[in-house]
Amino acid sequence: MIYYFSATGNSKYVAGRIAEETGTKAVSALEAAKNGVPDNESDDGILGFVFPTYAWVIPTVFEDFLKGFEAQQGAGGRYVFVIATCGATSGCSVSLVRRILKTHGISTDASFDIRMPDTWTPIFDLSDKKRNDERLKSADEEITAAAAKIKNREKGYFNRTKAPWQAAPVGRLIYAVMRRTGGFRLKENCTGCGRCASACPTGVLRMNSGHPSWTEKKCAMCLRCLHTCPVNAIKYGNRTEKHGQYVHPRAGKLD
Repeated sequence: MIYYFSATGNSKYVAGRIAEETGTKAVSALEAAKNGVPDNESDDGILGFVFPTYAWVIPTVFEDFLKGFEAQQGAGGRYVFVIATCGATSGCSVSLVRRILKTHGISTDASFDIRMPDTWTPIFDLSDKKRNDERLKSADEEITAAAAKIKNREKGYFNRTKAPWQAAPVGRLIYAVMRRTGGFRLKENCTGCGRCASACPTGVLRMNSGHPSWTEKKCAMCLRCLHTCPVNAIKYGNRTEKHGQYVHPRAGKLD
């Protein structure tokens, strides 16, 4: 069983590819948290976790899922791996996940990071489709290599960086600033379709008088609302409008 959180499809695609290669099942952490963790249904010998990296740390929604996660009898002797998707580096996100799993008595056998288009468009520009496609092509090669190691039950820390969990306070501080919803703005072309509110994994974004409204001062800042708006009516700061929208082209329906 592989659990994933994915805002724009990168981590979902990775989880799906690994599941296909290893003969297991990929399940959305959001759905698992809502409907119950069906971990005892899996007897394939694999337990995996796939998630994006935000400011070197873990998205709040995935961290909450991990803290509430309890596998049947720990890892049950299964091969356990974690994969962080990232734009440049996974920072200390993998170390944090390994540490949380350890509190549940689950030891991690292997960890990886997969570089993909960075969806934090307040800084990074995703308007160049050719460049995005090149990054996705190299990511496919990294996924294939990781899948081979997982199939062979190879053990090790295969990430590019080995930032320890002790570095997390810096990342958490940056992430806390990033999470402020005050930077969101609606453009005049908003149609009030409600798609963004339905897609929000935290429920912070809600429809109010026919238009979306951020009801809390902070959210997970996954930017799913921005990237999936059908008319590109949501922006955050001054750069996102020109930096474009992004959803992984082969991830399928986001969940």
